[in-house]
Amino acid sequence: MMGRRQLQVIASDWDFFAREENLVPRFYMVDLGLKNYAPIPDRGFLVQVEIILQEADQNGLTRPSEAEVLFVLEDYLSRHLAETVNGIYAGRITGKGKRSFYFYCQTSVDIHNIIAEVTCDFEEYQAVTSVRKDAGWQFYQQELYPNPGEYYVILQRRGEERGY
Repeated sequence: MMGRRQLQVIASDWDFFAREENLVPRFYMVDLGLKNYAPIPDRGFLVQVEIILQEADQNGLTRPSEAEVLFVLEDYLSRHLAETVNGIYAGRITGKGKRSFYFYCQTSVDIHNIIAEVTCDFEEYQAVTSVRKDAGWQFYQQELYPNPGEYYVILQRRGEERGY
């Protein structure tokens, strides 16, 4: 079982990619480094915090004027969930006028109140929290993690040529 101390040695490897679904663009930011550890047995609850954007552009994506406050919210969420429920921040998806943050946590107990403690400081944003059991980290592996073509684009951008 991986404890909090051991998780601190997991090397984060954040990167981004774009994906279109039914001609609707979505922008992904994901910790690729978690792929080497997923699933983490004692982090079996997927927590999604969905924020409705205030100033989405014509494609439903974030405008620069709104980005800074969302970065602060993201930092607060990831820090608070790490401290309260040993949450691991896996990634986010922006599109359709929303930004969704995804965490894998040890427990789902009181998670709505824990999220509300953070989001209450961002009154202009409506936050919807959902929790589901995902012990196998299927959402991370099938939705957040890039497909082979998307991963190849990331590697090209980085100037790397390692395998999927």
